Amino acid sequence: MIQPFRSAHRHTFLALAVLLPAVIVLGLYSRPPQANRGTGWPQIPVSARSCATPPSKWRAHSIRTEFYCTPAQAGGIYVVLTPADALPEPDLLLYWSASQPAGERLPPDARLAGPLITGRAIALPQVPNQQGYLLLISLPNGRVVDVAPMEKLP
Repeated sequence: MIQPFRSAHRHTFLALAVLLPAVIVLGLYSRPPQANRGTGWPQIPVSARSCATPPSKWRAHSIRTEFYCTPAQAGGIYVVLTPADALPEPDLLLYWSASQPAGERLPPDARLAGPLITGRAIALPQVPNQQGYLLLISLPNGRVVDVAPMEKLP
């Protein structure tokens, strides 16, 4: 009584064993090409020069900080952060703020510069007064991880 159903299931699963991998392979080949993921990050222009000394100190971590300025663009400032050790906080973002943070909360005037990726250039937001603070924020924890005062840059 159930023999015809077993036979139908066997034929169906044999057909699916051939058909599903073929559909997946065809789908992978037919999708549009993706842009290179590395092109979205800003590159330090060749004409950039080192334009400032690092901030006095990051408060909680040892992070080498380098600033680069581009003469062609007024206010085009890039920062490269290289932590000495792996930072224990997840998903760090770099912010710039004119005011010092109170405790672990993000100041209301803070502006996002970008995600922290060791050795990658991050373009700082263009602001009229370059004096302020660099802030490392842990996105999942929602708190300020580290702060560094930033001198006025040219």
